Amino acid sequence: MDRYTINREVASVASGKILLCTDDMTNHQVIIKRIRHTLPMDKEANELKIHRHLSKLGGHKNVLMLERDFLENGYDHFVIEYCAKGELFDVVASAGRLDTTVAMNYFEQIVSGVQFIHDRGYAHMDLSLENVLIDVHGVLKVIDFGLAVPIYECQRNAVGKYFYMAPEMYTGQMYDPSKSDVWSLGIMLFIMLTGNPPFSQANMNDAVFEYVSSYGLHAIISSWKIEHLIPKFAMDLLDKMLMIDPKARCSIHEIRDFLEKTPTPKLIKSQGKHRPNVRSFLKNVFGHSSKKVGVWQ
Repeated sequence: MDRYTINREVASVASGKILLCTDDMTNHQVIIKRIRHTLPMDKEANELKIHRHLSKLGGHKNVLMLERDFLENGYDHFVIEYCAKGELFDVVASAGRLDTTVAMNYFEQIVSGVQFIHDRGYAHMDLSLENVLIDVHGVLKVIDFGLAVPIYECQRNAVGKYFYMAPEMYTGQMYDPSKSDVWSLGIMLFIMLTGNPPFSQANMNDAVFEYVSSYGLHAIISSWKIEHLIPKFAMDLLDKMLMIDPKARCSIHEIRDFLEKTPTPKLIKSQGKHRPNVRSFLKNVFGHSSKKVGVWQ
């Protein structure tokens, strides 16, 4: 740590601390995740392995960069780039929802980062607005690879934050992790455009999901009277990403192709009322924070 000056503690975690530091060699601010050295098969070790792999040869501008890591005094230190504007979740929650042009610009950046992760051989498995940071220049960075898995290995466990989780995760059957990432991206886009998730959980215990399963996503959007918040091109894309059958769901490359062929029109801000912002909606309707994570074996 001789190279770094600690500015303040950002957060405490179970096995250590997250620190905002200044790199005395570059004079740039960085985040250092300082955690107790652990066994090679735990979540932190998995995240480090994948983060190293993704950061090789310069990484990708929309994936959080691991600048270096080192072991000192029984603690692992992960030095990562600092994103001064914080979580995308908080930006959306503060605004209530995003205008189409902003939402689509953000979404394109996220998709670019996720495509890079997929092309490097991994599915993220925990995509959410909380796991995207924004740097001082407005560039979005996908973060948190602790649940990531090899993209060609089918999975059975249901992992992630409840309302981002794909419906196939609840079946107990094997599923394609790349398609579950696409579902999560669809939920993220829906929240950015409308300010709310479409349902609490993507299973038949959720009344809204059951309704969508029977009548389609358009039906619930119409009943909520929020058609004006989702332009036709965005609705077409949501339909492709939120297909309940994962075999019919589009791939990350098909999303990129769609975005490249579809210019984003400018949106005039609506003066009409819209439903409460995502944080209060989750608290009042679903009875839990979006921070809650479910993991079932």
